[in-house]
Amino acid sequence: MNCHAPRTLLHALFSMGRLRTALAAALVQRCTLRC
Repeated sequence: MNCHAPRTLLHALFSMGRLRTALAAALVQRCTLRC
């Protein structure tokens, strides 16, 4: 098994989590601005 595979997968999962968190934060901010 490749040694770099788990690190790359973890990095991809982390960046996807950050993107989802940023998207959720933008959505909440838009809702609070609208309300």
